[in-house]
Amino acid sequence: MRKVFLISVFMVAAATVYGQVSAKWQAVPVKADGKTNEWARPFDYYDNVTKMMFAVTNDDKNIYLCFESIEPTTHLKMMQAGITVTLNAKGKTKHRASISYPVMDKKGKPVTPVGMVPGQQIDRAQAQALFLITNKTIQAEGFTTKNGVLDMHDSLSVNAGLRWDSTNKMVYEIVIPYTEFYGAGYTADELSKDIALTVEVNAMERPNYSPGGKAGDDMVNTNGLSNSNYGGMTSPNGVGNPGGTMGQGGIMGQPGAVGQPNTQMNRPDYPAPMERNVLYEKSTLKEKVTLAKKK
Repeated sequence: MRKVFLISVFMVAAATVYGQVSAKWQAVPVKADGKTNEWARPFDYYDNVTKMMFAVTNDDKNIYLCFESIEPTTHLKMMQAGITVTLNAKGKTKHRASISYPVMDKKGKPVTPVGMVPGQQIDRAQAQALFLITNKTIQAEGFTTKNGVLDMHDSLSVNAGLRWDSTNKMVYEIVIPYTEFYGAGYTADELSKDIALTVEVNAMERPNYSPGGKAGDDMVNTNGLSNSNYGGMTSPNGVGNPGGTMGQGGIMGQPGAVGQPNTQMNRPDYPAPMERNVLYEKSTLKEKVTLAKKK
């Protein structure tokens, strides 16, 4: 995995191949609220597959993870297909646990998708706010006592927090207690073992084409939103046909004739086909992490 050391959010100083990620000691406990107040900046690592900056820290009680992204396609994939973070370590016993957000059903769809009203227009900020309101749980697996669907803000167990700031940067934080990952009787030897960290930003399902048009080509607009016939958010300019089919590019927006192709894809600022293809590919980050020792 190729990483770069960041001297700012948008500026890269040098590129280096890291065999391992060394966690830093976290002097101030992290509150998983989607804010980076407790984190040392800038983050050390960037993953060019998931398009996320990230940091790993720990103290004497918890492992802390933080991921940042300004990439709209990453945001959309996470919102509609989910992100799963898995930790795997060997010690006295083997430990493997994962956190998925948002909670998905057996078909890989969000259990609580953003509710939309036919004909409603919504901008990016509104769509993100609706997503956060309707998705307040995580799916935890493999932990000592806390598993299943959990309140993501339960500070007494595994917890997580996500938010977008005014610049559309997404911040996703996770706090994992040692006792939940290693068990109550964990040892210093177990803490010294590498942890295999895997982050999967799942692929969205590629939409079907129909003779009426090219809905699949118009699923994403330049604001990083998807049209409503895919279970997502409509474009602010109302692209789509309320009385039409999948081939018309949407079920919300301006009226149009049955079978009429959507012309949004012909705009000069519309994402290129290769960029849209990223939505249908799983993005995976894999690293080995060594926990820090208190100095």
